[in-house]
This record gives sequence, C-alpha cells and structure tokens, in this order.
Amino acid sequence: MRPTRPTRFTRHSRPARRSALVVALAAALAFSLPAGPAAGFMRPSLRPAIVRIEGKYLCRSPGGLWDVRLETNGAGVISGELVARETSTSLETLGLLRDGRLMLAIGTSTGGGGIVVYRLGDGRARGEFTTFSSREFLGEELLDGGPSGGPPGTYTWIARNPSPTPLPLGSGGSGTLAITEASEVFSLDWHNGVTGFGLRQGPNLAVSWGSSGPHEIVVLAPAPDGWRGVIAGAAADKPLEISLVR
Repeated sequence: MRPTRPTRFTRHSRPARRSALVVALAAALAFSLPAGPAAGFMRPSLRPAIVRIEGKYLCRSPGGLWDVRLETNGAGVISGELVARETSTSLETLGLLRDGRLMLAIGTSTGGGGIVVYRLGDGRARGEFTTFSSREFLGEELLDGGPSGGPPGTYTWIARNPSPTPLPLGSGGSGTLAITEASEVFSLDWHNGVTGFGLRQGPNLAVSWGSSGPHEIVVLAPAPDGWRGVIAGAAADKPLEISLVR
C-alpha cells in the first residue's frame, strides 16, 4: 500500500482563505454595528454652519457701495447703519433672521416705520414686527379673513405694540390691510397712512413699512463671503440683486 501524501496547498490557497475571512468579518460588522448618527466614528459628522451676522460689511447695491455695520440685541432684532461711500448718506436698517434668511428693512428713524415678517397661513398670517424707535422689542400682528392661497388679498389686522411688558392685542391698532403683487414685489396699505413693500421667501413675507421717507426691503441668503439676495422698494419695478460682503 502506497503511503498517503500530506495535503499540499498551492501558494494561492492561504490568501484565498484570508480573503474569505475578511469578507465574513465585514459582513458581520455590517449587521452588528449601528447605522446613522450612532455610527459617528464611521463617517464624518455634518454640523450645521454657524450663521454670523454681527460685524462690518461692504454692501453692493443698485444704488452703489455702502459701508454697513450690523449687531443683534437680546430680542433677536438686528440693527445697523449704512453709509454711502460716494455721498456719505446715512440710512438705518432693522432686521430679523428667519428660516436661515436675513430680512432687513432700510429706512430712517425720522421717517418712522420698521420691519414686519409674516408667517403665512391659509387666508391668515402671524407677523412679528419692530420699529426704528422701539427696536429693543418685538410686537405682534395678526391677519385674518384673506383669500385662500393669499397674499395678495384683503385682510383684517390687529396688532400688539412692541413693549417690555405684556400688552393686549389692539394696543397697536386694527383695521384693514390690502396686499397687491407686481413683478414679485408686494405692496401693502394698512389704510392708516402707513404703506410698505414686501418680498416673499417660502412661507415668510418680509415687509419694510413706514409713513414717510425711504423704506426698502432686503432678503438675503448666506454666501461664502457674507450674504446675497435681493432688494425692493418704491423705485424698483422688480427685485434687484444686492450683497453684503465681509
């Protein structure tokens, strides 16, 4: 009887067994390790970018170049000053940050007015507003009775003035508001000597309002070098591009 030879492995046998073992381990890990946020060590976590508002900017607008400085107070109201480089004309700005968009009203304290940002619903809206004279606080305005899918349309309104103490609705007045739209710019008339101009961004309608003097509305989105968006007012037939560059 011939002796049996020991089993011989080719030089490819051991690597093949090793590859099979690696595949089996990888499959086991895929079923045993957590997925999603729990597996943060497996993939880089994506953190939302921190939006910085405060600071100095160069504003490039249809009206030329402006030096701008913005700051935010405890109520979340953004305020600042714009100074034209060519003429040294000075204007003021008030704003709110909503849904990642910077919404600014441009005007003057002497001209009165301020900014209101409406959160639109079906035939109604809730607005947050502040004025150039009471920028430390936010007031509230409620719209109702408008058409389904509006604005545009006609609404009843009732307001609560900005104040450090609770005030009843109606402390800021009440009445009828007419909203019209042309070339993406909304015109608002509260029928009490106050008018405004607005731009819509998703469910929000940002409005710069006043009784006299210049008032324009700006809606901006974050950009790598600052903020970019559009501006509208009495002199604009449609929104025009504007940017704030750090």
